[in-house]
Amino acid sequence: MTGLVDRIIIMDLGVIDVTENGLKLVELADGVSAEEIQQKTRARRSMFPA
Repeated sequence: MTGLVDRIIIMDLGVIDVTENGLKLVELADGVSAEEIQQKTRARRSMFPA
């Protein structure tokens, strides 16, 4: 299940905020790593918090 609501992408893997500066990972689903989201979505590493 995926969706886009008010600049937020919600998916089984986690939640991504769509900002003026690009995408920002804001929440991970249980058992999912940031690296897994990066691999499955081909997102740039810069969207992940340090």
